[in-house]
Amino acid sequence: MPTVTGYDATVPTNIPTSTDGRALPYAVAWPSPGGAAEESAVHDTSGALDWTEQVTVAAGDVIWCLKAVHTVRATLAGRVLVANAGPLVDETPRSVTLQRDTDVSPPRWFVPLFFACLTA
Repeated sequence: MPTVTGYDATVPTNIPTSTDGRALPYAVAWPSPGGAAEESAVHDTSGALDWTEQVTVAAGDVIWCLKAVHTVRATLAGRVLVANAGPLVDETPRSVTLQRDTDVSPPRWFVPLFFACLTA
């Protein structure tokens, strides 16, 4: 499988493709401003911020996409992004499934992943 390219809150118009025209695997981070930790699924800490992020993983091949999902999860889960923050927790519901996007060229498979951590 090709490597996974990362993008921050945008997908280029001309993404890299394989020799046969399929979209190479990539992940897009869509950060959020977070919310009060009292509403956190991670755990409750007074005065902390529950920071969440969606990471969309996509590729022009089902197997490439699933392998890229595994790579992204292995890279992000447990990672501490900044000082005084807890590790990222994978909060992706088990019900999330691969979907096909035919509105883009080349068409691709994608799945959203959801991560969260507490910050002080």
